[in-house]
Amino acid sequence: MAAAPQRWYPVDPHHPGGDLCPSRYGPQRGRRLRRAFGPRVRSLLAIGAYTTAFFTDALPIKAPFVLNPFWVIPFSILAAMLTGVLLGTPTLRLRGDYLAIVTLGFGEIIEIVANNLNGVTGGPAGTPGFIPQFSVHLFSVKYRWTGTVLPYYYLILIVAVIFTVAFSFLEHSRVGRSWTAIREDEVAADSLGINTLKYKVMAFAIGASTAGFAGVFFASQVQSLVPNDFIVQTSILILVFVIFGGMGSIAGAVIGPPLSSGYPSTCRSIRSRTTSSRTSSSILGRCLSCS
Repeated sequence: MAAAPQRWYPVDPHHPGGDLCPSRYGPQRGRRLRRAFGPRVRSLLAIGAYTTAFFTDALPIKAPFVLNPFWVIPFSILAAMLTGVLLGTPTLRLRGDYLAIVTLGFGEIIEIVANNLNGVTGGPAGTPGFIPQFSVHLFSVKYRWTGTVLPYYYLILIVAVIFTVAFSFLEHSRVGRSWTAIREDEVAADSLGINTLKYKVMAFAIGASTAGFAGVFFASQVQSLVPNDFIVQTSILILVFVIFGGMGSIAGAVIGPPLSSGYPSTCRSIRSRTTSSRTSSSILGRCLSCS
């Protein structure tokens, strides 16, 4: 009986054998790493949001200076990135389910701390002050994002396009190729001299910075924060977005949210036309299995 053909995955463009190397493991290790990041998103989003509340004077503790939410963005990114590096350096040595458990526990810690530090976060009652909405005051140009969510939609759309272009360039750089190698087969990448821990921490730091950035927009839009805004369902929802769009691609991250957001209403319309109560569940299972 003939042996199964060996699968080949891109590892290192400087590898003497070319751009490909054999793998016995396939992309499973990289998938575990991506899924392990999901539980951490809500905690980093909370850090970015509460940093915004601190520098806009919405928390019980007073900031040394008060800033417009636009100028808080660098501080929120730095706080979330530092948290991602400090947590990622020791925990990324773990693999598989153990890494997911640690990141899930960190998210629970952040929620518990936010609930119990009444003198810092406001506790379950939320922030005592209101977080101002975005505004621009440059020379004769003055604009404030108030009223409906439509102005925020256009603002976030512009930011999303900028991030998509930036990450596309990063994906095709040497760093991006190293990430691809680690995603496909971490053992093979490590054997070819790629510092897997360094690049994994870098990936977590960049992911953490985007979560902190999103926390600024979230805090400015809702104007008041409570710990229940950052429950585990938030991370699960973000993870479902990525799975629906297809893991490992920037286009998947763009396509996933509208697909999964429209899923509930589609299932309701399907359920109203069928007598089977398991129709929506079977559709969801098939979508997840195909992803």
